[in-house]
Amino acid sequence: VTAILTQQSVQCAEEDVAKQQAHRDAHLATVLAELEQILEVADTEGDGDISKQDLRNLWNSERHSHKKARICLREMGSLEELEEIFDFLSFNDPRQTAISRDEFLTNMLRYRNDKTGFLLTIALQHLG
Repeated sequence: VTAILTQQSVQCAEEDVAKQQAHRDAHLATVLAELEQILEVADTEGDGDISKQDLRNLWNSERHSHKKARICLREMGSLEELEEIFDFLSFNDPRQTAISRDEFLTNMLRYRNDKTGFLLTIALQHLG
């Protein structure tokens, strides 16, 4: 009887974990779509690239039409974190003032999912 109860408990726990993961995946897909729109709004030059100034402008924007973008951007991290990620991706090269929106988006998602692993990977890339 104990073995059956234990097996049922384990099965329920596994189902709960699967449901939680499905919920996280769905939320991540929503965030991804929102981030794509946000970066499009932030790309003031319309060239497909994003600069630190674009991020700052959006972060500090008082425009009502940017409200949802600001909220979503702030869910990704602080402005300092976003700027540090930008610096990592541009290899701290002051001549590289912009990176592609796609590259920034992909790396922001990696950062959001696993900050430690992301930062470790980027640090190792800089060493190599």
